[in-house]
Amino acid sequence: MAKNITVVIMVLASASLLFGDGVSPPENSVVQIAVAMPGGSATGFGTGFFIRDDGLLATASHVYLKALSAIVDARAGVVIARRFSRANRAQWVGAAIQLVAQDYQHDVVLLKMQSVDPMWKQVGGVVPLLLDDGAGLEDGAQVCMRGYFGSDDFPLFLRGATAGTTGLGPSFVQELLIVLPVVPGQSGSPLMSVETGRVVGILTAIVPVSLPFNQQPAHSGLARAVEVVHVKKLVESLGK
Repeated sequence: MAKNITVVIMVLASASLLFGDGVSPPENSVVQIAVAMPGGSATGFGTGFFIRDDGLLATASHVYLKALSAIVDARAGVVIARRFSRANRAQWVGAAIQLVAQDYQHDVVLLKMQSVDPMWKQVGGVVPLLLDDGAGLEDGAQVCMRGYFGSDDFPLFLRGATAGTTGLGPSFVQELLIVLPVVPGQSGSPLMSVETGRVVGILTAIVPVSLPFNQQPAHSGLARAVEVVHVKKLVESLGK
């Protein structure tokens, strides 16, 4: 694994939208999971978010595996966490990350920066999100997320509601069903309770609508999210 990667950085603006208890979800809590190539270019594959101030991140395992696949195909590259400058869209800061724990059945991995470069402080530092106690959500609970749109530069903030659970995923495990118009690139984003501001899950997939005559599946306006309890189990497995 290559060493830390750092590019020109500028100060980022924090999000201003507040949760019910006055907790603000800063952009500095989320990063784009990307692959950096030797020439300096990088391609985003999804979203991750900090859960500890030592650079520990959570994301969907398929995001990490897609990034690894791109490295294998190109026979080059490093998986990184990066964030863009709002002052200059061509500038970003990135750090090499490595796998530290995985639960492929539930589509969750934990990744960690090899070190937290002091330069990250110039863009707000590493701001971990708090994890919910995993007690579960009632149908219709107000939730929100922050994640990247495709390989775009900045994470979007969306708000929706829970709509029960589903076993539609490839492993047929129970996941939260969310009324939320997510798009590719937002896999791995934190799903948060609007009431508490705590993470209740990780977005894993769009729920498509199948159409006849070989048409492309349409967006149903629904998304799946793995519950935060699986993230907490991985954190506990680290033993610290």
